[in-house]
Amino acid sequence: MTDDRILYVSYDPTTLVREEQFLTRAGYEVDSVFGTDGLMACRSVAEYAFVLLDDACPPEQRETVFSWLRGTLPAVNILPAAWR
Repeated sequence: MTDDRILYVSYDPTTLVREEQFLTRAGYEVDSVFGTDGLMACRSVAEYAFVLLDDACPPEQRETVFSWLRGTLPAVNILPAAWR
């Protein structure tokens, strides 16, 4: 794991590319998945320094994601989209 690697969990396909480009220009290595199912299917979550959760994530999904990440990878750094 490197400090500049982000897993971006997108919930809005219309902003996915824009957000990836923003993060890349900011110097991060970015991989993306779509939605909660995409995150939970990602076998390499532990390889990322951060998991960035899109602000389009519905509140009921947000709780599911936080609980799953905390149960699976307690030390994971979760960034809400408002981090910038």
